[in-house]
Amino acid sequence: MHTNLNSLTPTLKVVVLSRNRPEYLIKSLHSVLESARLLPKSVTCNIEISDNSDSENIVELVAKQYPQVAINLRRPNITVINHIKSVVREANTDYLVVFHDDDVMKPRFLSTLHALLVSNPEAAAVGCNAYYMRNNVDTAASFMNQNKATILVDTKDKLLNSYFLIGKRGTSPFPGYMYQVKYIDDTCLDETKGGIHADVSFLLDIVQRGSIVLTSEILMSYRLHETNVNDSSTVAIQRGFLRYLNSQISIKKSQALQDFRYTIMLRWFREQHINIGSFTKWSHRQKIVFKYIIYELLKHLLRPDCRALHFQVMRDKYLGNLWAKLKVLRKVLRGD
Repeated sequence: MHTNLNSLTPTLKVVVLSRNRPEYLIKSLHSVLESARLLPKSVTCNIEISDNSDSENIVELVAKQYPQVAINLRRPNITVINHIKSVVREANTDYLVVFHDDDVMKPRFLSTLHALLVSNPEAAAVGCNAYYMRNNVDTAASFMNQNKATILVDTKDKLLNSYFLIGKRGTSPFPGYMYQVKYIDDTCLDETKGGIHADVSFLLDIVQRGSIVLTSEILMSYRLHETNVNDSSTVAIQRGFLRYLNSQISIKKSQALQDFRYTIMLRWFREQHINIGSFTKWSHRQKIVFKYIIYELLKHLLRPDCRALHFQVMRDKYLGNLWAKLKVLRKVLRGD
């Protein structure tokens, strides 16, 4: 891959991944063009649609409404991960954004992330906060706590913490990143590294090359809808990704992975719709998982920070005065 690093004029390439969603693409593309207007005049910005549709509807629509925007056709069609992989491999630029056709940039998305990369030249990528959007309307929920200005992620553990650590989670959505191509020009998403969670393993590779800087400023809207390509929240998919992460010796003992395992088991248990009063009728697996959940819950309750809000609520609601006794017991057990 050739980049423009020796040029006096920095280049930014924004690629909008598209597949069969013209009604969303037009809104997304309009937001990208508006955001590009706020970039410094010294930055050359190239906007491209990478179309992986199974019809020519996108091509015809863009040619009619935005003839100045280039279209890269993916024919025959390829998988989602191979689509992103192709875009990364083809990048011939200093900075790269891989955006989704159903998401929307805020006006300051490109200028803010570009400024962050300029002020953090050692960063491989910078990412932003985002609102979840339903039915074309931003919800009150966001990916990250909005109280922190910037977060430096410079190790695998810190990256995993941002995804999985209970009470501390908060990271950018995958289309919310801008990359320095020199840090990613020989790495790509790999389906063997976590399946549809290959975006996370991709970032785990990147953070070993350069830091990742996250801003809590909300610079985009991330759409939630029934036609999302992947449902990454299913228990089976999450367990498969956890198995991959556990295969990485350097991060195997991460507290974030322990929290991720607890979250998966708790989700599985809830999906069983078990009658708590009929414990004797539970399957062996249900009993084992329930014991594991209680064990992990008590571990969290006895930890000094007792980080997670739902742990705190359960502690205050259900333990009451017993909490003071548990703290005394903890001191005895720890030999304090």
